[in-house]
Amino acid sequence: MKNNYQLPKPTNPTISYCQAKAIFTADGRLEGYKKNMKITRNNFVRKLIYERQHGICPYCGKRMLNINVGTAIHHNSYDNSCTFNGPLIHIYSPQPDGAIQIQVPNCAVCYYKYPCKSEDCISALVMIHKDCHELLHGHLEKVKTQD
Repeated sequence: MKNNYQLPKPTNPTISYCQAKAIFTADGRLEGYKKNMKITRNNFVRKLIYERQHGICPYCGKRMLNINVGTAIHHNSYDNSCTFNGPLIHIYSPQPDGAIQIQVPNCAVCYYKYPCKSEDCISALVMIHKDCHELLHGHLEKVKTQD
């Protein structure tokens, strides 16, 4: 099946995660920055991005099988800070410290209540294959040679 969609290629942010974190810390907006980083685990956001991209990885142009297995949400920019003040939701997400749940912003409420604010967050994100994400960040050079 030929990919007829012309999705913009994902890019690496112009500033690093650590630089952005330092900027948001200095501005007193670190909590909003952390919430923005966690929206990548929100299934509402994952499903929305997957559907917007028609299930196609914009990095390699191949189909992604579903929203959770073998995929990653990539930030094209770290410029956003979540300003939604609604209650956080608990999701199942095993963590390195042994916890199995984390709290993430309720993006579905924000999306319907504040669509412009929500679009600012979501427009900076793309869903790509996990291997493509590693390649994009230069962590998995060997994957390229396996194709």
